[in-house]
Amino acid sequence: MSVSITANKVNAAMNLINSNALDGNTEEEKDFFTETGFAQSADDQLQANIASLIKIFLGMLGVIFVVLIMSAGYQWFMAGGDAKKIEEARDKITRAVVGLVIVISAYSITYFVFNQLDTLNSVGDPVNNGGGSPSP
Repeated sequence: MSVSITANKVNAAMNLINSNALDGNTEEEKDFFTETGFAQSADDQLQANIASLIKIFLGMLGVIFVVLIMSAGYQWFMAGGDAKKIEEARDKITRAVVGLVIVISAYSITYFVFNQLDTLNSVGDPVNNGGGSPSP
């Protein structure tokens, strides 16, 4: 029951934030953001923007490599038994798979690093992480 109520509060808060109904300009709104754990400093926003850009870029690279694999498969399919064309298609698939593995690895490393940075930023923050000592 309490999980459902908490999830509803979080959803309501995110809807308000996303609709720009709350812009954080008044003290009451700033207190609301701090109490709910949605307060962000300029550094947090910069970090989130950089992480989003990297994820978008790596996602686009992943799509490109999938298209390369599909085009090489089509090339192999249309080779008609020509050994040279089959070898070219096989090489293209190999290169695309290696590239895809590199992109997935880069995405994983990026996710891990930004997750760790987020964890480090919230250490000692009693609102977001339960650490530190309460204010008097």
